[in-house]
Amino acid sequence: MSAPIKVLLVDDHPIVRTGYRHLLESAPGIVVVAEASDSASAYEAFKALEPDVVVMDISLPGVSGVEAMRRMRAQRPRCRVLIFSMHDEAIFVSRALRAGAAGFLSKSSAPEGLIEAVRAVARGESYASGPARCAANAGREDAPAARLGELSQRESEVLRLWAQGLGADQIGARLGVSGKTVANYQSLVRQKLDVQNDVQLMRLAAGIWSARE
Repeated sequence: MSAPIKVLLVDDHPIVRTGYRHLLESAPGIVVVAEASDSASAYEAFKALEPDVVVMDISLPGVSGVEAMRRMRAQRPRCRVLIFSMHDEAIFVSRALRAGAAGFLSKSSAPEGLIEAVRAVARGESYASGPARCAANAGREDAPAARLGELSQRESEVLRLWAQGLGADQIGARLGVSGKTVANYQSLVRQKLDVQNDVQLMRLAAGIWSARE
């Protein structure tokens, strides 16, 4: 008899985690070895327990699920992470897959989809639910928005504040750096997203964060 699939479940809502735990453990051959409500505790559980599959939301307190996954993969490059999120738009799916997610499951999927996805990911397969699969296909072209996952946390923060209409000096005051440093970050962001000028970048940034709100 094969060993059960050990799952680490990461979501910041206790009631949601309880429901997913019951669902997963109702399936033969799956056991939830730990739960975590944020990225820091998820990483500690990941190191201590070495789960076969990490089921993780994107929206977590502090560091996002995608950033937490990057840290896990730095610790154990072959770890299998299934992103399980209500945010199944192309930009989120593409960012997660580019960062190394083994699968992406929309929370709008049928309950049995989570069991199917965990088993597929544990077998070493990639997985995407219907909405996430469509979004992944839509985001495969090398568009600037699809490369957001390449930005550092500070670069993403500069871009977010820029999208709100703040100037370099205002952003610098918010982040505790000089306006010149902010301008350097903006230049790096333009290069990474391959946009030609500030106008294009502003339009891109405004579109991204208006879609998230």
